[in-house]
Amino acid sequence: MYFEGNLGNLFAVLTSLCDSETKNQVESSAENLGNLFAVLKSLCDSETKNQVESSAEYKTLEKTLDSMGLLSVIKIQA
Repeated sequence: MYFEGNLGNLFAVLTSLCDSETKNQVESSAENLGNLFAVLKSLCDSETKNQVESSAEYKTLEKTLDSMGLLSVIKIQA
């Protein structure tokens, strides 16, 4: 599953209500969010990456794959 906790449960319910084509599009979009999040992290040097991962917001951002929030934290740390 791409999301954890309540967001993961909501994602599972919503995708179960979709036809197969829509479900594939939604799953692809969720996978793309995960990929974007990973790419943004990989662009950081090791010091910035460590600071971002130790920030108070990071766990929530990672669970929700909030790339804009991640960029905001990266901007503050850099």
